[in-house]
Amino acid sequence: MRTTGAVDYLYYCMLILQFVHQPAAKQVLRYRLAEEGPADVRVGNVAADLGIVAGSGEVTFTLESGSDFFKIDNITGELTTNERRIDREKLQQCQMIFDEN
Repeated sequence: MRTTGAVDYLYYCMLILQFVHQPAAKQVLRYRLAEEGPADVRVGNVAADLGIVAGSGEVTFTLESGSDFFKIDNITGELTTNERRIDREKLQQCQMIFDEN
């Protein structure tokens, strides 16, 4: 999708996070970014946004879907865009599950 004037169309990515060992404990994070942007754009830090101390090895992060468009550091929770351009018609939602080790 193209930009109109100075206004970029925004793409919403909703990450549904859940503890694998506690399936009832769910939190939702929402991030937004412009469509058709460059690669390697920082989207957010999932660990920090959830108040989780990352790097201890107790929690690891992985993408369940949307990995053609996003990548996440499995230790720090840093979420960035991949090489592929994002088009909201092709990717409306992605899910990420993290597991307590």
